Amino acid sequence: MALRARENSIEGMVLIHPGFWGSTVVGLESTDQKLRDLMKSFWSLVCPHSKGVDDPFLNPVADGAPSLSGLACKRVLVCVAEMDFLKERGRVYYEKLRENIDWNGEVELFETQGEEHVFHLLKPNCENAFTLMNRLVSFFNVCLN
Repeated sequence: MALRARENSIEGMVLIHPGFWGSTVVGLESTDQKLRDLMKSFWSLVCPHSKGVDDPFLNPVADGAPSLSGLACKRVLVCVAEMDFLKERGRVYYEKLRENIDWNGEVELFETQGEEHVFHLLKPNCENAFTLMNRLVSFFNVCLN
């Protein structure tokens, strides 16, 4: 959505435990073929009209994906969880955005230690969920000022 908006028309964007995937292993991502096949099947169920796990909507850093330089955000916060098997994709997105010399925004990475994917929805009253919420509030307050 932020790639389709006008340049710098969005003050800030937050990705909380982004559900990106792809056919090529990145970083410390799992090489377990059963998990990779499961994710491939999952994505074809969720997005039956996509081009598969390397569709730019599922893998924004895939070959042929639109350049992140066109991202219409001034600030981006990427939140990942230490034990989330999708964490590496969030890290790669953060790194690609940070390294993009044609994008004129700020990007931050926030990692919650000791937690899994969407822990804040499953345990909304835990200390780490409050910490994540406080980080989001801080981010949005900066965007609004």
